[in-house]
Amino acid sequence: MRTLLQTLILMLLCGYQLMAAEPPEQAIRDRLDAYHLAERSGDLDGILDMYAEDFVDPQGANKAVLEGFFRTLIEQGLLSGLEADMSATDISVEGLSATAGPVSYTTALGTNSYAYRLRKDEDGRWRFVASQQLD
Repeated sequence: MRTLLQTLILMLLCGYQLMAAEPPEQAIRDRLDAYHLAERSGDLDGILDMYAEDFVDPQGANKAVLEGFFRTLIEQGLLSGLEADMSATDISVEGLSATAGPVSYTTALGTNSYAYRLRKDEDGRWRFVASQQLD
């Protein structure tokens, strides 16, 4: 009887763990929301945390280049009114890799849309490994 009770408790705990696990698509949406909040609030560390150390965009910009770029945007106040539209964003996950896009951004500089490639890093966080401007 005691073994049966222990087995039932273990099954309940395992089931709870499975139910509590967040789907990767939602985890990516949550990370994107946090990224956009960091942009609007001028949180440079929060912005850079979204980028993998080996990030490179099609123009060859890496994380170090982006640090200077975002620092300038923050200093000039150009991200404070940022609007991010993810209503048309499709997220596709394959293992530890994912794509997300389009994500449309509106700032004082205009509107642009981006697609991202992401990777789930060792710390469990999804990060950009590449981005592409769509328009």
